[in-house]
Parts: sequence; structure tokens; C-alpha cells
Amino acid sequence: MKLLSLLLTLLLTACARAEGSMLSTLTPSEISYESSDDQISEQDKYLLPLVDPDSLEPIFNYVTALNLALTGDLSKLKASAAFGCGCLDIAKRLESFFPTASLIGAGYELSGIWLEKDEPKMKIFKVEINRSDITKVDKKTGAKVLWSASKITNLFIVQQRGFGWQLIDTK
Repeated sequence: MKLLSLLLTLLLTACARAEGSMLSTLTPSEISYESSDDQISEQDKYLLPLVDPDSLEPIFNYVTALNLALTGDLSKLKASAAFGCGCLDIAKRLESFFPTASLIGAGYELSGIWLEKDEPKMKIFKVEINRSDITKVDKKTGAKVLWSASKITNLFIVQQRGFGWQLIDTK
């Protein structure tokens, strides 16, 4: 549900850009806004970082692609970042499972984005993603292995290339 909210937010942000507006979009999801100011209201905690909305798009695309990858469709994941990005290592691991196993679970959900470094052509975001329990099911035997839910926090580095932004690395 939160992923749907994020995608809707991204769509609305794109519509606002099409109308010539640079908009910091409120979102009903639990995405947090980075700030060291203790005076931020509760409502402001749900703002995305005050950056070019296009620079956030590679992060949304990556999380969406992660969820598609759990179904066996790795094409979007492989296309979601620059060649050589460490964030694509998961595609290789998932690809090794699919000949003999299926994955069942709700997947990945973006839960926080904080701006760590803001430059005109590069931005570094601290990104928090919640992964639900995922069950790996062996196709031959039906044996199940549970991968417990986890919270993943990484730095996502996006860079402006041409007319768009691209995820180039994670740390």
C-alpha cells in the first residue's frame, strides 16, 4: 500500500512539473524528511527532501524493480541503475534462485529518504527500505526457507546524466 502511495506521489510530482511547478510533495506514506531542526512539525516529517523531484525518481524505480524481481522479472532491476552499481548485485543472487526456487512475500517498501549531500549534478540520499518476510520455496521438493524481515539502510548516489538522473552507486 505504501509503495502505491509512493508511486502515486511520484506521478503527482511529475504532473506538477509538467505544469511548470517545482513542488515538494506531501505524501501519506511514512517517508521522512531529513533535517536537524528540532522545531519541525509532525506534518513536515512526511515531506520528501527538498530537491529536484527527478533526482528521487531513480530510488523509486529501484524499489519498484526490486519487487518485480521477486517474481522472476529481473529486466527492470537490471535497468534501474548504472552498469557497475553495487545495488545490482542482488539481481545476480536472485537470478541464481529462480531455476530451482520461487520466492513468496510482500517484498520491499521504501520507508525513509534523507538528503545527505546535495550538489547540482549529484545527490546522496540515506535510504531506508523495509523488506518483509520472504519464503524461498524449492520447486522440486516444496521445502521452504524463511528469510526474516529486515530493515535495510544504505546511501544511494544519484547523478544527473543527460536530461535525467541515474542511480550510480550504493554504500
